[in-house]
Amino acid sequence: MIILISQVSTGETNNIAKKLVNAIEIQDIEKIKNIISSQQIKYIENLVVQDTPPIFYASTCYPESLKYLIDYGFDVNIYHSGSNLRPIALAAITDNMECYSILKKIGALKFLTRREQYELMGSMIISRNQQVVDDLIEQGYDYLDDQYGLASIEYAIHKDRSYLFVKHIEDKGKSHMSN
Repeated sequence: MIILISQVSTGETNNIAKKLVNAIEIQDIEKIKNIISSQQIKYIENLVVQDTPPIFYASTCYPESLKYLIDYGFDVNIYHSGSNLRPIALAAITDNMECYSILKKIGALKFLTRREQYELMGSMIISRNQQVVDDLIEQGYDYLDDQYGLASIEYAIHKDRSYLFVKHIEDKGKSHMSN
């Protein structure tokens, strides 16, 4: 979604956007509500601060702010072209499992493209994030059916010597495939 600001200058729009991000960062829900519900905001679709939608700020480590933005209608599946990520991938990569769980619970994981799944799986294998790896496998991601997943597993084995984690991935994949 995009927040369009009606009848204000670009400078004022930037000021409103910065105030919103500051409120997100301190998780001041009342302040977020006041900014969003102000008379200056016409409707939501895209408000950015330094080319980043506010939901991205919230998805890194501000679960209460994230919940409010979701409740208000911010798009949890928005694609950020600068980072090539969606909020759920950013939450996983920044290892904020509380924000990741909030986004997963509302179904954000199923909107990842095949390539985004590959890239997230690779990052999660390397960082040994078992929860996200398991979630991707349960979502139907076949890590053995693509160059990215295999490359990530090879990296995990050769660089990190994480045999047990790779064994867990194989076991999880086999059990999911048999269901």
